[in-house]
Amino acid sequence: MFRKIIIMLVAMLLVVSNVGFAQENISKEYYMPFTLEQYKRNSNIPICLKIDKHYILYTKPYGPYIDTKGNMIISAQMVKHLLGGSYSYDQKSKKASIELYGTKIDFTIDSNKVLVDGKQKEMKVPARAYEDGVLIPLRVILDNTDIKHVYVESRKQLHITDERVTIKDFFRNTEAESYAAQSKDNNAITLVSYTPIGGGKTKFTGINESGETIAKGASEIRYQGIFLNKDGSDLGFFESDNYSRGSLESLPQVEVAGTISRTMNYGKYSIDTTYVTAIGRLMPGFSN
Repeated sequence: MFRKIIIMLVAMLLVVSNVGFAQENISKEYYMPFTLEQYKRNSNIPICLKIDKHYILYTKPYGPYIDTKGNMIISAQMVKHLLGGSYSYDQKSKKASIELYGTKIDFTIDSNKVLVDGKQKEMKVPARAYEDGVLIPLRVILDNTDIKHVYVESRKQLHITDERVTIKDFFRNTEAESYAAQSKDNNAITLVSYTPIGGGKTKFTGINESGETIAKGASEIRYQGIFLNKDGSDLGFFESDNYSRGSLESLPQVEVAGTISRTMNYGKYSIDTTYVTAIGRLMPGFSN
């Protein structure tokens, strides 16, 4: 634990700077539903993917999003670290490959044709190279593996519920995981969006879906990130919460299906980040 790099004064501005809002390198059908100009106007950024208890905000080199054609696009690298599979990419040959739960899928950059266990199939959109990574439609994984998931149409949000995912192991040293057993409900608050508002501040918005009124000080919104070396080894992590900062008040009482928001201010950081996630849960006994 002590060998980890824990950065507590950190801004969600890192997500925005790394996610790549200047999208000139991606074709129009891959444009996110918000632009750099919208970000500057403090627009809500929708959260479209959840794995286990973690809402996925950023996965290097590009955060998950729903394109203008309704396809959820993810970084292929997350298959290795967050889902428990393998990933490889050869930039020279423009070939990428993932293997997950006994299924191997081979991609060719800028092609919508894939090989699934050696059999050719087509995707609705092609695989794309972005910076040093690969972006793929999540649908190709859902359609060709037995990964367990639930899609909430009203929120345009997909929740991967499969017990084989490795995200909990990947974030094992963070309090997001170490406090999981103490939580009354790790999925009580559905996080629907976050809003970078400048000056190192980020506003998270969630909905109480616990089925009961949440008392003041009994819920937590937290985010955390992981830094990796180029060889994939763990360099360190940062995290934040509502209760370790004396300047933050307890989250207020929120009724069933009510909306709850938290704005956090943590300054800036300069280390390249690989993953950023957030959680919303009940933590009995937390109060200020």
